Amino acid sequence: MSAIDHFTHVGQPGLVLELFPGERWTPNTGAMLTEVFRGSEDEVLAEAAACRAAGLSYTIHPGLEGGVRCIEVTRPQPDTGFTLYLRDDLLGRDSEKDLIQDVSLQGVNQNALMVLATYMQNLDSIPNADARVQEYALSVAQLAARESTYSLPANTLVYPYLAHAAGVRSTPSPDWVIRRTAIYAPGAPVQPQFFTNVRCVYSTSSDLATKEVIDPNRIWDIPAGEWFKRSPSFSRQSNGTTVVTVEWWWAKSWMLIYPRATL
Repeated sequence: MSAIDHFTHVGQPGLVLELFPGERWTPNTGAMLTEVFRGSEDEVLAEAAACRAAGLSYTIHPGLEGGVRCIEVTRPQPDTGFTLYLRDDLLGRDSEKDLIQDVSLQGVNQNALMVLATYMQNLDSIPNADARVQEYALSVAQLAARESTYSLPANTLVYPYLAHAAGVRSTPSPDWVIRRTAIYAPGAPVQPQFFTNVRCVYSTSSDLATKEVIDPNRIWDIPAGEWFKRSPSFSRQSNGTTVVTVEWWWAKSWMLIYPRATL
């Protein structure tokens, strides 16, 4: 039966006749019902106007013998298998961060980082060129000694200081994002898994893979570290489907102000 019921009177002369309907299914749209109606030119044009008002797609075919026309009307059908499309992608995303935030310094003793930041500030505060050269040489030796004090690998503090002295103020920081894109058929219920653990941190990649069921057929490994789940987005499409996206953002470690994910 047509979505425009008052135009459909099967078998009655002079009114639109509905032919056998067909169905088309694609991963991006789900099931689409195609209904074909045959009638006079005026009847088909009236059906077309009603389709436009209802937001339905249609195609009018050239006239047949005796002034008879055909119109194909396409509309989405609710699916029993609601998930039409689901894909997980790993995206590389390098951001610029202050030298003191370089990934090589993540996890380093906070007191050691404060010492490094102080030495950087002291060098910047010296306007005299000769005094800066002397401070630079002295600071390199002192930072090397601090590395031993804090049991840090050689040059952990020295290399960022040398870069700072050379005028470098930021460094590319390698980050990753896992993005899930899903398409649900018309009439699909709310998908509660997208709201689970939003704004929470998965402490390990295995926790993320297990709880969120990251694509088991992927050809990439989930980078080791912690993963922050961001709020999902839902977008209703003109064909009745709903596109949902959600992202997990990587960090070597997230601040403790964010709650841990419930496993």
